[in-house]
Amino acid sequence: MASVGALQNMRFINYDESSDIYRRICTAIVFLEVYTEWTKLLFTTWVTFHLFCFAVFHKNMKKLEALYVVTSLLVPALIAALPLVTQTYGSRFTGFTCYIQALNGSVASIERIALWDGPAMFILIAASTTMVVVVIKLAMLAVANGVSVLVCLLAAFLLRWLKLYKKLVYRLALYQVLSALAMASVGATQVVFINYDELSTIYRRLCTAIGFLWLYSQWTKLLFTMCVTFHLFCFAVLHKNLKKLEVLYVVTSLLVPALIAIVPLITHTYGLSPGGNACYIYANTSVAFMERLALWDGPAMLMLIAASTAMVVMVTKLTSQVC
Repeated sequence: MASVGALQNMRFINYDESSDIYRRICTAIVFLEVYTEWTKLLFTTWVTFHLFCFAVFHKNMKKLEALYVVTSLLVPALIAALPLVTQTYGSRFTGFTCYIQALNGSVASIERIALWDGPAMFILIAASTTMVVVVIKLAMLAVANGVSVLVCLLAAFLLRWLKLYKKLVYRLALYQVLSALAMASVGATQVVFINYDELSTIYRRLCTAIGFLWLYSQWTKLLFTMCVTFHLFCFAVLHKNLKKLEVLYVVTSLLVPALIAIVPLITHTYGLSPGGNACYIYANTSVAFMERLALWDGPAMLMLIAASTAMVVMVTKLTSQVC
């Protein structure tokens, strides 16, 4: 498009309407200009559409690449050919450039509005609005992960600064905070898969590594949460201080998640989600579906129900003692 614009500047300062060569060159140049303008506009629109589908609807439309290219190359040719038929390509009033600007014709004015000014304005407004939505959505995701990381770092700093880590229950809380920090950090890396390429060995290996770390960090956080809940329950309800179990808490919360996360490595079920925005146990097989239920969804749901029940019992017990 810039190259065509440069040709305009060089060729048409001394445009001569009576010269057949000038008229033909003018027609060819303006055809290319309209074509390149539309090509650039359509590719911009497709980029915006692709990012919008990924960021808002969590759909990776990579299968539409051929459609993007074909429409962006063929549609502009059809549009640019219309003024050739109606013979409305010509010199602008200033005489410096050629465009859809026949000097005495309302057809040319209508064509400019219908073939460029109107559609281009509408598409640019739509694309701008869409990009605002995409930026807000991605900013929200980035802020969410960023806030999680900052809160975890602040909590860890306060536990260290106030020397609360000397008590077991606060050390368990610190372990949970660090596991949450790890999970938030792994979640932030999922954004690299916006242009995931299944044919790329690097992407596949990176996706597998991120999927492993995501499952591992989820389980680590969950188990440390269960350890804190169990410890508080034993202390508040059963009046038992199980501080001797700290090593067991830590070893269990670090090793068991590794054993669980290794299973999808063996069965090769780590993969990109159907929405194309995260790596996890997402290979499209019945084995992967059963693994998700067995390795995370089912156990996590049962543990969270158990932890919530234990918290209700503890609150009820402590409330009854106070009252």
